[in-house]
Amino acid sequence: MKARRMIMMLAGQTLCAVSAGMLRFCNFGMDPYNSGVLGLWHMTGLLDFGTFSLIVCLLLLAIDLLFLDRKRLGIGTVYNMVIMGYVIDFTYKTLKGLLPGASIAVRIIFLFAGLALLCYSSSMYHVADMGVSPYDCIPLSISERVRFRFRTVRLTSDCIMVLIGLIGRQMPGVTTIITALCLGPFIELFNPLNRRLIGEEKKDMKK
Repeated sequence: MKARRMIMMLAGQTLCAVSAGMLRFCNFGMDPYNSGVLGLWHMTGLLDFGTFSLIVCLLLLAIDLLFLDRKRLGIGTVYNMVIMGYVIDFTYKTLKGLLPGASIAVRIIFLFAGLALLCYSSSMYHVADMGVSPYDCIPLSISERVRFRFRTVRLTSDCIMVLIGLIGRQMPGVTTIITALCLGPFIELFNPLNRRLIGEEKKDMKK
């Protein structure tokens, strides 16, 4: 069971990053978190995007460790921090190299493919339950402390990231709206399938 969870976490995190790179390539906007990180990157002009993303994650991790719930952190947190920015950047640059000047039809195909992959891979990562990303930890912990619904706190944090992105000339788009409104329900749709893949459903049936 633990080995399956580990494989699912690694695959889910990696595919999440690939899907984010695909969405960046489409140029129809990014998910709220990566929109904010790209905005900060544009404003500072520091380093390559992968390294800059890692630095942002380290700052968020410091907030988690000092002020919030450490129990939500794990090996998945570390893997997320290390690979996310680099895989996004690699995927984006690879697609730009293979498909320079891609038509809007091609970009729309990658938009839907990227969104579908993002939903499924996010479900893999959540079902594996081996640690959330430093960003995800913040609204989860705050919602428990202030007794507001997670949905409200998450929407607030996402709006802040979109605002940061706007300041850094990273415009929101259809991808930003879709991920903000629809990601949660579609993740829940894929959860039963991924629970079966790690044998969790069989365990529940025995109980």
